[in-house]
Amino acid sequence: MSGNLTAAFVALIGIIGTLAAPITTQRSAIRAKKHEFDLQRQQRAEDRVHEDQRAELAEKRALYADLNQAVRTFRAAVELYVQDLLDQATSPGPALDVLDEPRRAYQIEYARAQMILPEYPMIITSEINRSFNSAYRVLAQLQKNYDADKAAELQQWLYDGFSEAAWVHRQVLRHDLGVDKPISDFQAALRMLQDTRKASIDRGIANRGLGVDAVGGYTSGVQPPDA
Repeated sequence: MSGNLTAAFVALIGIIGTLAAPITTQRSAIRAKKHEFDLQRQQRAEDRVHEDQRAELAEKRALYADLNQAVRTFRAAVELYVQDLLDQATSPGPALDVLDEPRRAYQIEYARAQMILPEYPMIITSEINRSFNSAYRVLAQLQKNYDADKAAELQQWLYDGFSEAAWVHRQVLRHDLGVDKPISDFQAALRMLQDTRKASIDRGIANRGLGVDAVGGYTSGVQPPDA
């Protein structure tokens, strides 16, 4: 009797196993497909992140290139204007409207930079902006009341102090893009540029009674350390 029960039990187990096999196989297939789907979804998410990063880097590169070019063009225009002042050596000097186009192009790129640049590159970009602002104020004064000594001082600062600021600016942007090494002592370099500008340009503006907002146009919302 017990033998018959055992045989029946074994047969029942076999039947259950046979019936359950398709279900087990189907569940295994579902789990495998779910795992594959999860992997694909994860891969798509990672691809989107990488695409966003590439797009962000491309946008930053384009902005940095445009900003650097705008700085170079406006700086060259200012240098040419100062030379014209020195050559003409009379009051009133050459019309300032020759600077309108490069100045406007620079303002556009600076406005873009304010919305995109991280703090570190924005600090030196703000110093470039202050330098342009100060130089333009001096030019406005010299255009009305020519001063050979002040014009020569401005020209020397453009070739020395502002040239150094433009170089530091370019190096900082290149470092932020990951294509160059960082400035060895950025804070010291920044303070030197600020001190040179204040000594060569800003004090001359104050001595001539020209207010800080006399020729507005663009100021920075980011203050460099010790500014």
